[in-house]
Amino acid sequence: MDYSQLSDRDIDALVLQEIYGTQAKDKDIMRAWMRGGFKYTTNPADAWPIILKNCISLVWDCAEDASSDWWNAFDQFDDCRVQYQSNPLRAAMIVFLMMQDTKHA
Repeated sequence: MDYSQLSDRDIDALVLQEIYGTQAKDKDIMRAWMRGGFKYTTNPADAWPIILKNCISLVWDCAEDASSDWWNAFDQFDDCRVQYQSNPLRAAMIVFLMMQDTKHA
């Protein structure tokens, strides 16, 4: 799946499903989700535990002309998955989802 084509909210929903599994449908979790909770792509408090637990690295990559700044997110396991995004948390969550795809394959 090409996660880079999804909205932040779609990525947040997929990460929520990976983290909570079948419990993601729990009414309290869904209520928190509907109130705007679990913003993995925009809230460091939500994303950082996932980044640390899964050893995802974030590196700022400034273009020489300084017209575009990108964050590289990558894991350093068997297959190095790299994602370039202007939002570092979004990049990290996409790499996390890519890692889960490998686990479920």
